[in-house]
Amino acid sequence: MKKENTAHFEQVKIQNKKAVRNLLREQSPLSIAKVAEEVGLSYPTVSALLKELTIKGEALVSIESESCGGRPGICYELNPDYQYALTLRFDDDEICAGVYDAYGRRVRELSTLKADGEISPIDLVNYVRNVKAEFETLSAVSIGVAGTVYEDEITYLPKFPKLEGKQLSELLKSELELEVFIENDINAVCYAEAREREDFAHIVYMEEDKCIGVGIVMNGEIVRGSHGYAGELEYLCRDQTEVEEILTTAILALTCVLNLPDLLLSGGGCSKTMIEHLDRRLKDILPCERVPKLYVIEKMNHYYEKGLIKRVLTKWACEE
Repeated sequence: MKKENTAHFEQVKIQNKKAVRNLLREQSPLSIAKVAEEVGLSYPTVSALLKELTIKGEALVSIESESCGGRPGICYELNPDYQYALTLRFDDDEICAGVYDAYGRRVRELSTLKADGEISPIDLVNYVRNVKAEFETLSAVSIGVAGTVYEDEITYLPKFPKLEGKQLSELLKSELELEVFIENDINAVCYAEAREREDFAHIVYMEEDKCIGVGIVMNGEIVRGSHGYAGELEYLCRDQTEVEEILTTAILALTCVLNLPDLLLSGGGCSKTMIEHLDRRLKDILPCERVPKLYVIEKMNHYYEKGLIKRVLTKWACEE
């Protein structure tokens, strides 16, 4: 019975520590009293947890303006240098990289890495190794690719075939002791957008290749399918060449199967005028009340990057 009580106490302590750490990530600096108020714990409990986080290096003590008693008020903040994350965003023939601190703020935009079909897992590991040499507390790397990903394994990446398989993820973990996240580019975009919507799909039209990529979110979660192939609607549009025809086919398929309320559109040719044309075409085929609301989303790369770092922050929020 005593062991059970001890285990329960430790579990409660872990959950309380997570709550305090995540609050500091969202709001810093904060006094002990303010943290206690926000997380619903006693002052002594919060004081002990903050002391533990400070000793570990996760939190820092900062001196705020004078308190009502005339003495400087002591506050705590998350240590931004405690851990860093690296994002690698594959974009055609180049890789865009950025370094983020413990708050999820970008602290450095690294020089773009030119890439071709011959780039290998070893090449990327060496690149990340050089970044870690400068940012010693780098603990995670989040990679976005224009291909099929299943459980952080690249299963299909036609422009970079040497990166397919588990080798990249395994090398980064074993060689550099990093947490590794690999995500499809459109799913990364959806991961960032899921905070604003719960049920939607995002269709990206790639004008050069005349094909689409689709990410699907239901109940706030990415729909991946049994092998990571959910949303691969390009196979339905292979014989079509006109952008409106391609998008109409994709929207009809998503609506008939999932009946999602919102559909987001990005990519070459997507505009408000096209939205109006698509809406009319869809209403000629479907009952008006079943036609989803269509939106044009610009600055997709912003969401792409945001989704990659959000995956890391979600993991950090669960750390014990």
